[in-house]
Amino acid sequence: MTTSSNIDRLKQSHANHPLQNQYVRSLRWNEKGAEFFELHLKHNELYIRTQIISDEAAERILTLDAMLLSRSSYVFFNNGPIN
Repeated sequence: MTTSSNIDRLKQSHANHPLQNQYVRSLRWNEKGAEFFELHLKHNELYIRTQIISDEAAERILTLDAMLLSRSSYVFFNNGPIN
């Protein structure tokens, strides 16, 4: 794989992070039942971790002198979420 291809894949992944963060955030608030607090804490940890991964990806992209694709118009109209 070329460096350009790797950068493109990294940019694509970073562009999907807002959707992934929203999904994890909705999981966090839709838990019910006896284990609500335990699951809420675990989902909160996951939510924070996805934010850290997103920041690290953005830093790598910018270090490689590339532009980010994290505009919402790009995310929603060009690529959609990662399956």
